[in-house]
Amino acid sequence: VLPDILARFRLKYPDISISLDSQPQDRIPDWVSSGRADIGVVTLPVANVSVNPRALITRPALCVFPADHAFVARDSVAASDLADLPFVSFPRGTPFRFEIDTLFDRAGIERQMLTEATTHEAVCNLVAAGLGVSIVSPFSPHLRRDPALAFRPFLPAIPITIGMIADEDDLSVAAQAFHRFVLDEVDRLNAPQSPPPSVPT
Repeated sequence: VLPDILARFRLKYPDISISLDSQPQDRIPDWVSSGRADIGVVTLPVANVSVNPRALITRPALCVFPADHAFVARDSVAASDLADLPFVSFPRGTPFRFEIDTLFDRAGIERQMLTEATTHEAVCNLVAAGLGVSIVSPFSPHLRRDPALAFRPFLPAIPITIGMIADEDDLSVAAQAFHRFVLDEVDRLNAPQSPPPSVPT
């Protein structure tokens, strides 16, 4: 989500410098609370946050699989469809792994859990290499441009929420501008899409 927002921010504020630094989820609140970063963007919920995060966008998780997989013919992929399939997972102890495992455990669905990776991009790269299928964040549009991958909605839906952390009373003028800009962009992204106009022929 951020690269597109940053590009539009640059058009409006060409003189404000920005540094985008990718860090593990659990480190981001520490960076913000210590002043090492002005603003943090995280997947909610997060623990040990001294500043309440603002929820920005919620979208359902996607099932990812190789582009030549039989799932390509489907409109969605259900948990039961993944029974006994090789599954590329996230590391144990991560909130997203826990949520996915809980869903499959409650449904009594077994998967072949032989491969794991720490990021959504790494998971998708392993899936593209033919090591299995997975469930990933919907907030990585560049991954969906990979011709080796295909994505479908996963059922039952697993909502994923992106949030923003900042000490809003202690932001610089530049950081305040970016903070407001992100909120405005999110409002635009969350606005209901108007249906296309009907044109009689």
